[in-house]
Amino acid sequence: MEFQCLALFFSLIVILMAAQAALPPEVYWERMLPNTPIPKVIREFPKLGPVANHHLHDHSKPSLYFSEERLRRGAKLDVQFAKRKFVTPLLPREITQRLPFSSEKVNEILEIMAVKPESKNAENMKKTLNICEEPGNNGEEKQCVTSVESMVDFVTSKLGNNVHVTSTEIESKSQKFIVKDGVKVLAEEEIIACHTMSYPYVVFYCHKILNTTAHFMPLEGEDGTRVKAVAVCHKDTSEWDPHHIAFQVLKVKPGTSPVCHVFPDGDLLWYAK
Repeated sequence: MEFQCLALFFSLIVILMAAQAALPPEVYWERMLPNTPIPKVIREFPKLGPVANHHLHDHSKPSLYFSEERLRRGAKLDVQFAKRKFVTPLLPREITQRLPFSSEKVNEILEIMAVKPESKNAENMKKTLNICEEPGNNGEEKQCVTSVESMVDFVTSKLGNNVHVTSTEIESKSQKFIVKDGVKVLAEEEIIACHTMSYPYVVFYCHKILNTTAHFMPLEGEDGTRVKAVAVCHKDTSEWDPHHIAFQVLKVKPGTSPVCHVFPDGDLLWYAK
């Protein structure tokens, strides 16, 4: 046990040394994507600092789903937006590549992150690792990325360097909304979604989504506040789990009609210019 503790202490020292030498992720972004501004959400994540055992929000909220016919001016949406407070740190690749990230090493990870094995955080971390290790559905191209640099590499390998990236921007909380002028299609087919996962530091589940259209949808709340919403509509749901919450909300069956949903605060949508 003493040797194990010494090895852990040495690992942490190496990680801290890497932290001192690491370039900010923004530098890599600007080098690889000089024509793509860094989105606000990336700048909101805390940078180097204590690793926080923070439980991220559940993105499968029923209120996020709606039918395609709602993508028009004047349509009403009853959407529960949650403005997130980002406390999970965004770490440079020089650090995350030195940290184990696999279900086989989950006990080592919990020890490094000082997470109690029987805690809710530990359960969420195990779930994240399992999701990241599952094969993609029907040849889906996916990757869990543990840094901005890794996300940029995944996106550029699939879409090239001439890309847009956007996310939902929220000013208000849960309430009723009306769709305003300005709904437009952002992209079709060449789309990558990156979703934040429950982990002690920022991890994105990125996947290239097929048979999907991405939309910009400006919303106005009852109190006059605005939401610059990003929404996607999945055209083919025939392979989805029949028990998926979206089918319960929309009262439809898999493969019968498109399913649309708003991107939660913190998720990123990439598409080719």
